[in-house]
Amino acid sequence: MPKDASPKKQTNLDKWMPLGRPAGKAPKTQQRDSFGWESRIPEGITLGKKLIREQYGLMASQLNGVARKEVIVYGNKGHVYYERAVEWRAWETYGGPVGLWHRQDLQRHINQHGDTSDFLPPYDYRSGELYDVFLDDPPRLPDRYCHESPTLVHCKSQLTAWVWDECNKVLDDALSQTKFSLSLSGERETAMLRAVDFVLAYPEYAARPASPLEMTSRVHAVAATLNCAVSPPPDSCDWVTASEVGSYTLEARAHGFDWSEEYLEELFAAVLDAMQEHAAEPDFWKSLRWLLYDKYVGLFARGLRYSREFKTWSDGAREWLEGKMHGDALHASLRTTCKSGMKYNELLPDSPIAAPP
Repeated sequence: MPKDASPKKQTNLDKWMPLGRPAGKAPKTQQRDSFGWESRIPEGITLGKKLIREQYGLMASQLNGVARKEVIVYGNKGHVYYERAVEWRAWETYGGPVGLWHRQDLQRHINQHGDTSDFLPPYDYRSGELYDVFLDDPPRLPDRYCHESPTLVHCKSQLTAWVWDECNKVLDDALSQTKFSLSLSGERETAMLRAVDFVLAYPEYAARPASPLEMTSRVHAVAATLNCAVSPPPDSCDWVTASEVGSYTLEARAHGFDWSEEYLEELFAAVLDAMQEHAAEPDFWKSLRWLLYDKYVGLFARGLRYSREFKTWSDGAREWLEGKMHGDALHASLRTTCKSGMKYNELLPDSPIAAPP
């Protein structure tokens, strides 16, 4: 066999290095938590496409995969859909039972017809039902973590939805509870009270955009660059494997693996190009930064964390959310590893002054 045709030697990294998403592909939206989504629609009730469109706001193209059955209408074959399955698809589309409640345009009907007599909402949204659309306030769903604890209900009211969910998932690990555990000790309440203090001290957490970032050409370039980043080896102290790192995106440092200087230069350069493309939008970076934060957290597992021993919260990825950094904080950040990182820092506004957590 010719020398140049010999198979490539497999290194330890080849065994764990994953394949990423295709370059430039927009990141998926987060999966919604369906805890508390209860339906009382009787089994077997079906709807046609016209009623589905009127009551649930779903078009035919949105019904793919929804359970249905074949019927004969005026001698022709057709389909009707099981309403329970339709309702669930509408919840997935509009953000759960509360999201669909807000889509019921009762006030518009009253403005057009003068009263509610002919208004026919979906089954579970009728008067007296689970999600009564005729009430002034939206329905309140049970929470998988609160379990009627006044302290946790208060904490939830202080935090944005994604932070509430993320902190509780972290606590599931830290407190060795499953997410379906019904036993809530005072330890979770104490931890979440401290989470409120920590999160409210940093306004960045509340500024997460509700909708995905528009994928323009330069934003696609940032996403493609992020897609090049590979996961670190499972053992951060495996220096033998570290010496075999075949990806330019990783570098072994004293605290473990991190993004390399070469990769950070490429990443920050792509970010600067995207900011230039959106120069007319001074707050554009506030949306773009979440792509960086989510990728870093996903690869290195350095997002929100709770120390059960010291009863403190931390976030090893928070620098990706911050505005302009100064002094020791800047020198300890990844921005100082390359020229583009420093230029990126200079273009940002100062972060709001944070109170101690």
